[in-house]
Amino acid sequence: MNNDLQWGIFLLTTQSPGLTPEEVIRRATDYTLYAEKLGMNSAWTLEHHFTKYGLVGSALTQAAFLLGKTATINVGTAINVIPTEHPVRLAEEVALLDQMSGGRVMFGIGRGHFIKDYMVFGVDMSKNTEMLMEGYELMMQAWATGSCSAQSEYYNFPKVDVNPPTYTKPNPPVFTVATSPETLEWAGSKGIPLLLTAFYDDEELLGMMQFYNEIADANGHDINAIPHVLTRIGGAATTFDIRAASVPLLNWWMDEFTGASSLYTTQGKNIRGYDWHRRRREQAIMRGEKKPSAGSQKVIDINPIGSPQECIDKLSRSMEILGVRHAAFGFEAVSDSVQIVKESMDCFNEEVLPKITLPEKVW
Repeated sequence: MNNDLQWGIFLLTTQSPGLTPEEVIRRATDYTLYAEKLGMNSAWTLEHHFTKYGLVGSALTQAAFLLGKTATINVGTAINVIPTEHPVRLAEEVALLDQMSGGRVMFGIGRGHFIKDYMVFGVDMSKNTEMLMEGYELMMQAWATGSCSAQSEYYNFPKVDVNPPTYTKPNPPVFTVATSPETLEWAGSKGIPLLLTAFYDDEELLGMMQFYNEIADANGHDINAIPHVLTRIGGAATTFDIRAASVPLLNWWMDEFTGASSLYTTQGKNIRGYDWHRRRREQAIMRGEKKPSAGSQKVIDINPIGSPQECIDKLSRSMEILGVRHAAFGFEAVSDSVQIVKESMDCFNEEVLPKITLPEKVW
């Protein structure tokens, strides 16, 4: 395998029909240990609330457990929804995990899509962009100086010491999911690496990257040194048609996501900061994809799902176009079978990734 290529696993922890919660959580640990055995660089935990689309309400809690069970793999959150938590408390928890793991924690942040989360936790979703930005600054201040203070509409407290200091200097790696122009502009201005989502094709992601790079470059960041991560659904098989076999589960997965979000319903139509996402959903409806599961074929077409050669072709194209050197795969999305998931992981390790040619220069 190309030694410059980094790869990892996205732990979806989805409770699809027929699985128990115990099976879902146990499998996530099992897949992480197997990923480490295969030499993967990263495992990513996902935060979701009040939905079987994802059973992990605390990405950091799962990350802490997995860091304790492993020795070499880096574990990241994808993502912590900053506006629904206090950023200083998060700064403490991430620093503690960074110390306890010897620098193996990665911290993904964002503002999320799920209306119910904000309703339950008592936060105004229409203000989450400002809260994300301010929360990020507070955490960076705490890690850089060992203390922080705030006087704003969202956070107001005197200067406090934040302990422990981070193991990684100046701070653990921070990533963000950003798809709207406003969030992309903010991330680019700070040089925060992106977690590029599996729901978007190469051309859509390229447009986002070009906009991000323009902003990042204007703010003095070396765009060739920013370690973005491409996230994709992954599934490879040689003995059966994994593309066809994955359709029922992906249909359920897409419907569950959209239902849990509520962003595209009457309830979510007036929430500020999500106009771009709603327009994209309207365009899908105009293409005849009224039910979210109608888009599952597009997900299959976008992502490296199929024979080893099909996966090689898709992934090589994505990494060349987007200039990324780190990819993480949600292997669980294509099958409820542990055997099939692990066989996909083996196939990627042995037949797909060794044949991926990375771009000589990112941009």
